[in-house]
Order: sequence, then C-alpha cells, then structure tokens
Amino acid sequence: MLVGIHYNHYGIFSEFLVKYEQILDFNEIDHIRMEASQADFWDIIPKLDLFRYHWGHNDAYKERAETILPIIEKHYGIPVLPNQATCWHYDDKIKQYYLLKKYGFPLVESDVFWEKKPALEWAKNAIYPQIFKLKRGAGSNSVIKVNKDTMAIKLINKMFGSGMQIGKIPSYNSLRSVSYTHLRAHETPEHLVCRLLLEKKKKKQQHQKFHKPQQHIT
Repeated sequence: MLVGIHYNHYGIFSEFLVKYEQILDFNEIDHIRMEASQADFWDIIPKLDLFRYHWGHNDAYKERAETILPIIEKHYGIPVLPNQATCWHYDDKIKQYYLLKKYGFPLVESDVFWEKKPALEWAKNAIYPQIFKLKRGAGSNSVIKVNKDTMAIKLINKMFGSGMQIGKIPSYNSLRSVSYTHLRAHETPEHLVCRLLLEKKKKKQQHQKFHKPQQHIT
C-alpha cells in the first residue's frame, strides 16, 4: 500500500502531517510526500492507494483542493482524504447553513442574498443591530457588527461591486470590525450573509411584560 501526502504549501510539511507519517510508519504503510506543482505529480497518482490532503483556510488550499481532489477521486479512482462527500461544504458558511437547516438543527435566523436589489430592500427594513458575515474565514475574522441601515447599504454595495477580502472588512466611518486578524482570500461579490444579533430578540422582549409569580408560604 502506498499513501501520497500533499505538502501544506510548497516545501512546507507541517507537524500535523509528520505525525500522520509516524502513524503510517507504525503500521508499516509506505508513503510519499507530494506537491501538485511537481513535474511528475500526475505520474505518481495512479500508483497510489490513498491520497491525503490537508485543507487549510486560505485561498491557496481551497483552489488547489477543488481542482485536484475531484479529478483524483472520480477520474483516477484513487480514494481521497478528505473525499468529495465530506469536504464539499468545508469553510463555506452558506452551504453549511443550508445543510444544517435541512436537517433541523437549531440555528441563528439568517438571511442570504444572491442579488443586490433584495439585499438593499432588506437593509432598509431590517431591525438593527445586525451581524454581517462573509461565507468564509475562521476565528470570527470576517465578522462585523452593523448598527444602522446606512452601514448595511455600504457593505452591500461593496459586496456586489468590487467584492471583499476575507479577514479584511473595510471600516467605513463608524464601521468597526468585531474581530479580524489577517488578510485572506478574495470573497466573490455575490455572496452575502447577514446574521441577526441576539439583540433582535432582546428588543422584542422589551415590549413584553413579565410578572414574577407570587410565593405562598403555608
């Protein structure tokens, strides 16, 4: 048996993958380090019994994975880890939201817009504050609190215009990022996710009267 293990980046082999090699060594399974840019990459693929790919969060991982993994698995017939059945929704909050909603998981009420006009109409009538999120990113690095409709409209125009970078939501005037750490990949303009804050529920609760039940001592 021969397992091909793809580098994290060109020339970089992480400690995680080294541990994976140690597991293979313990089980006396042969393995080889590979990189999609090497000249003989596709010559080695047919000789493999398993192809291992460590998929990170940046755009380089995504573009490479979505290009080579389906070909290796579906057309070369080589088992891939992760396979297409399990990685198609990886690092994509829109796909994950639709999937979880289908199976009835408890979710924060969300609105996904694929066109600009309905997004702008929503922004004018929404209850603020809201949470704006890009579909990708980890550690809350592509999240921003939107306090009013003018802020939402700026974000919508940006998303359906030149687009936005993961981890780098622009600060227009009073726009402040909740948490973003570093620059990542470009986000496609048509993807826009507006998440409702828990404050929305709190506002509704302010209009309700709650009476504390009286205690009767006997």
